[in-house]
Amino acid sequence: RTVVKSCHASGKTWGSARIALKFLLFYKNSIVVTTAPTFTQVKDLLWKEINTAYSNAKFQLPGEILNTRYTLDSSWYAVGRSTKDPTNFQGYHSPYILVIVDEASGVERAIFEAIDSILSTGYTRLLLIGNPTDSTGYFAERFKRDNFHKITISAFDTPNFSAFPSVTALEASTKEQRDQAVVSPYLITPEWAYQRQREWGVD
Repeated sequence: RTVVKSCHASGKTWGSARIALKFLLFYKNSIVVTTAPTFTQVKDLLWKEINTAYSNAKFQLPGEILNTRYTLDSSWYAVGRSTKDPTNFQGYHSPYILVIVDEASGVERAIFEAIDSILSTGYTRLLLIGNPTDSTGYFAERFKRDNFHKITISAFDTPNFSAFPSVTALEASTKEQRDQAVVSPYLITPEWAYQRQREWGVD
């Protein structure tokens, strides 16, 4: 059981997509179930990255991939589900199951309770990822549990911040320095963090 709280645009969804593929391809007859607060997020975030990773693989991957389903066999697949109804998470049985919850801070407790039933047998793994935007609720509570592996990704852990090892260094920087530090435009930028720091405060 792993829970990851992260800054915005750290690459957590990108990484989770590759974890989904790796798990599915590594364990024969495994099932990967992914979800997010809305089906649009399921399709446009994590499954967009899964489809991209499949298309960009160095070798042709087996099976058939669609918008929110990747099938290797009738009992060997990955699927994206909406969180509208807890019954969407019933009936999954496999010796190997991975559940990934993207934007987990926005998912209701009833869905997590339904997910727990999927994880009741076999070799199971749960990955919760999200921004720590709510200090209450199931996602936040997992950081107080001993049975979860906890990971925190700060903006300062990402490649665009290699020139700024601390809040103090970012505060003392110029706009030119912040702009020049960007090595990946897809990740959180020092300029964005600098402006939020001024607007919201460090804490």
